[in-house]
Amino acid sequence: MIHEEPLHSAKIGVWYAISRRRIIGRIFFNRTVATNEYLEIFNTFVNQLDDQELSMGYFQQDGATCHTSNASMAEIQSFFGDRIISKGLWPPRSPDLTMPDLFSVGTSERDSL
Repeated sequence: MIHEEPLHSAKIGVWYAISRRRIIGRIFFNRTVATNEYLEIFNTFVNQLDDQELSMGYFQQDGATCHTSNASMAEIQSFFGDRIISKGLWPPRSPDLTMPDLFSVGTSERDSL
């Protein structure tokens, strides 16, 4: 009898945004994120924004390759114009914590109460 086991344990990613007024999303995914998957996540996020957030908000992201591909940046710019904080400000997969990172610490414990 052959018993197969996955090489790596299953992982789930979560994507969300924080504005000065609210938390937007909690978009879950369980696959490696390439440009097409990132655009799906981004468009799901954009559909949750109100008119003021779209017209006045800034969009911040790290410099991960799928975030900064030509297709991704064109889509992001179509909604946020020059109000984008992105590539070149810190390296992809940086250990530096951002506001969403700080927010998510302990969320699973709070959500289970």
